Amino acid sequence: MFSSYGENAAYAINISTNIIIAQGQTNTIFFILGLILIYFHFAKVLILIKIAQKITLNYVKYSTFAEIISVIYILMIELNKIYKADCITGLKMIDDASIDLIITSPPYNKAGFNGKNKRTKHCIWNKTIDYGGEVDADNMDEAKYEQWQIEFLNECYRVLKRDGSMFYNHKIRVKHNNISHPIEWISQSKFNCRQIITWDRTNSPNQDTCRYVPTTELIFWLTKSNKNPRFKRSPDALFKTDVWRMPPSKQGKHPAPFPIELPDNIIPSVSMGERIIVLDPFMGSGTTAVSAIKNGCDYIGFDLLEEYIDMSNERIRNMEK
Repeated sequence: MFSSYGENAAYAINISTNIIIAQGQTNTIFFILGLILIYFHFAKVLILIKIAQKITLNYVKYSTFAEIISVIYILMIELNKIYKADCITGLKMIDDASIDLIITSPPYNKAGFNGKNKRTKHCIWNKTIDYGGEVDADNMDEAKYEQWQIEFLNECYRVLKRDGSMFYNHKIRVKHNNISHPIEWISQSKFNCRQIITWDRTNSPNQDTCRYVPTTELIFWLTKSNKNPRFKRSPDALFKTDVWRMPPSKQGKHPAPFPIELPDNIIPSVSMGERIIVLDPFMGSGTTAVSAIKNGCDYIGFDLLEEYIDMSNERIRNMEK
């Protein structure tokens, strides 16, 4: 899926034609799109077959021309690119068991979790995050958010190789003096939680006197089974214990990037000197991609906001200078 193929284009046309005959004339548009793409992307015929099969068999789901083009665009995924797509759409276009490592941090849904009346005079426990003016990213109904995260984690499980790992950054949130722990929905996914790493951020903008100052987030090391994954802790690891002490990063206009030290402490221990594929479905400011390149690996990323994709690509271009 992630490389070029030299298969005979006539085979793809034949497959597309058979699907059209089976599905009826209403799917002719898919055949025409397939021919156009074959003309411009002859070396990616196997991907075109996948396009023809997935789109024609899901005609109702992808009902508008814009949606069809979007799906075709994502289906032609290449390594070392960041695509404009939500995490679920992007993940569904990746083959089963094809990714070595996933490092990511989703929005925390602070506004949706706490509601509009979360701030009081004496206690401002959670601050809503504004992702490029997109308020909905941090303002979902909490039940829907947790179901979304379970669906997301299960898609990550599917694309991960049998011996792969996922490092999932999230935090404990507080509402009405009760905590909500991410393990509550992680445990409902297909993943095995191998280890919980504490990220000591060293400081906090939250200086409320109603609680001890919260300075930590969590990194959940998730695997597909309780067997040992592909991993050998690097002798050069920045942090060798399960407490990683590093201040938060600042990357342009992105409100919540994690520091480069986070993926830098993971990738070498998983890659073990080989060129693996690293995925970040919430690429944000591009830190995971930068670390993958720095450590001699390939990457794939998804993000919904164009300004963050541009920010990431600029960071990558600056590395190449």
